[in-house]
Amino acid sequence: MKKRIALWAAFALVILAPFIWLWLSRSEGGRDEVSGAGAAKRPAPSVMPTEEAAPETPPAPRVMPTEGNGGTKAGVYTFTGWEDAYDEFARRVGLEFDRQTAEGASAADATIRAYEVVQEEMLNDAEFLAAMSPYIPSKNAESDLRIPHYLWNPMSVLLRSGRVLDDRYYHRTKLPNGEIYKYLPHQELRITWTERRAPTAESEGGRKRVQEVEELVEWHLKRLAAAESEAEKAQEEENLRILRFVLGKWTETKYIDRRETVGPGDSVPDYEKEIIELNLGVIE
Repeated sequence: MKKRIALWAAFALVILAPFIWLWLSRSEGGRDEVSGAGAAKRPAPSVMPTEEAAPETPPAPRVMPTEGNGGTKAGVYTFTGWEDAYDEFARRVGLEFDRQTAEGASAADATIRAYEVVQEEMLNDAEFLAAMSPYIPSKNAESDLRIPHYLWNPMSVLLRSGRVLDDRYYHRTKLPNGEIYKYLPHQELRITWTERRAPTAESEGGRKRVQEVEELVEWHLKRLAAAESEAEKAQEEENLRILRFVLGKWTETKYIDRRETVGPGDSVPDYEKEIIELNLGVIE
């Protein structure tokens, strides 16, 4: 009896954590603001999803097996790593989700309840619990061999099962390139891009100023050619150097590296959030 109480106490923390997180995320207004800037050090840009035609984030989940096509049978567990264990847990959550929605539950309610039901089943199935225990996230035993903390929540598990997540769970942010990106409360977007600043010469007023400076350059070239003393030549050469420097600045295209972060930020340790790197490339 004492052993069962201890197990329930240990897993209560794991079960409640994602719901507390979701509640806290929603209390902040349902959306994180983009903030911060810095140097971008990212590779070639990747294609960003849009609100109208975007895959869900994170990328499409793997299709989970069932007992009929290779899934784990009751009482038989041969997990070779955390992904196998996670797949089996997600498979069960997916089946429970299907059962509850078939009985009329909303997708949002079924998401939470299916996760709770399978947690309870695991605690009451000694063999399943023993097989899962080495892979369940633990703050006291951080390891690459365990399921990442950021995946141990109802939303991520349902996505892993191959089901579609209720849209209400997603936050949305407008990226610097104008596209809308959907992300979950436990996800943090680290956005990098290069801002292109068009040269002054590309604007209507800039073209006029450039033309005026070019005419000045021609005028001082004539004065240089007609100079009779070394002092006059030196002065005209200095005038030309300054004018050419200005022309160079006005015709130069500038590229500035930028970086912004959207999501939980420093309030949540990195191991408890899924970090998504987005490189938007060059933005005009």
